[in-house]
Amino acid sequence: AYGSAAICEALAHRYGATCIEIAPTSLKKFFTGDGRADKAAMMHAARRRGFTIHTEHEADGAACWLHMLAQVAPRRLAA
Repeated sequence: AYGSAAICEALAHRYGATCIEIAPTSLKKFFTGDGRADKAAMMHAARRRGFTIHTEHEADGAACWLHMLAQVAPRRLAA
């Protein structure tokens, strides 16, 4: 396997981290409430949660970060 996913998985394995995969529609549903959210909606959701973002890629990163926190530390996220 090649590409960014393979690199991420290799690095995670190397450092003992767990990879969690999520479909884009599931991540959008988690972050915005709409699995078909567009880039603007993702950016709005990130800013609404207090992230300072400038691109849709940063919004995607914020969504991934919060999704990871919801998986590994759900009580801390709710606080």
